[in-house]
Amino acid sequence: MPPDYMPLGHVPPGHVPPDHVPPDHVPPGHVPPRPFNYVFLIQRPQS
Repeated sequence: MPPDYMPLGHVPPGHVPPDHVPPDHVPPGHVPPRPFNYVFLIQRPQS
């Protein structure tokens, strides 16, 4: 495993691992998970 890798339980407070993506952050080109798409679609009634 890479030297930078730190298990979730061992991440110091305030430290963000290089590969970690904050929950509210959507990287460019990222496809939202199916549940998000599903909720988004069901919130738009089809007339």
